[in-house]
Amino acid sequence: MSKGIYQLGGISLHSAPVVGESVFLWGGDRPDLPVVHDSPQKRKYLSTIDRLEFRTGHWSSHVTRGTSPPLGAIGYFCTTRNNDIFFFGGYCGHDICFHNDVNSFNSLTYEWSNIIPTSDAVMKRMGGGMVCMESMGTEYLFMIGGTGSTPTTYQSQYQYIQMVSSRIRQWIIPTISGQCCPPTSSFAIQKITNNKAVMFGGAVPSDDRRSDILVNTVYTCQLESDTTIHWESVKGPVVPASVQWPVRRRYHAITSIISDSPTLVMIGGEGKDELVNDSWLLNTSQYQWSK
Repeated sequence: MSKGIYQLGGISLHSAPVVGESVFLWGGDRPDLPVVHDSPQKRKYLSTIDRLEFRTGHWSSHVTRGTSPPLGAIGYFCTTRNNDIFFFGGYCGHDICFHNDVNSFNSLTYEWSNIIPTSDAVMKRMGGGMVCMESMGTEYLFMIGGTGSTPTTYQSQYQYIQMVSSRIRQWIIPTISGQCCPPTSSFAIQKITNNKAVMFGGAVPSDDRRSDILVNTVYTCQLESDTTIHWESVKGPVVPASVQWPVRRRYHAITSIISDSPTLVMIGGEGKDELVNDSWLLNTSQYQWSK
């Protein structure tokens, strides 16, 4: 662990998962990230993780152990479960190269474990979301959305939605019911119960796929069984003027507040022509927004 005055440096397209009383920060787009697919220098660079302790307010840098770290360091999907942080996919940093491997990082031992290696089984991508949900005593990693390369194996119109079982560690292409979201990237998703999550905003491709269209729709997704995900669109993108509703955006942040009913806090993002400087609360019992 490095000590003394610590300089984090510039970083983007990363995640900052919270485990216990600490924030962990790995990868991201940084000026000194080697722009290659793989090299000893890149692996050494990505074998370091940064940690912020809430109690002291101090950053520290730690060398990781175990298997080699993921190579998709930019725009990866990320979520937590107990002391583990899970990473999926990501942009490699060179050319049009994406990954779809699943890795876990133990925040106590600082060890990496590869759960599923990169393959052609599912879409290789970045810029989506991932949550951990539970059904009948088994936990699943639920990956949705993102942008990347077309999979070589046909997977129906829902090729951007997959699950991984923590028990058998293999890909599951779930059955989709309800009103599912279209292919979306750069959105925010937050779990509100053991088997339900809320998704907001992001960008969807235009009809000619030459540009992205920002959206401000709220979706819920619920794991109903070990193979079925049910979706609902809470409100469409067009709402009455009398109803408070956030503008369309992407690259925003959402987290939850502990209360009698799950309440989400949404901050910032990028709008159509400029950065969005606002914050909202979403009551998930009635799905009403307030500033």
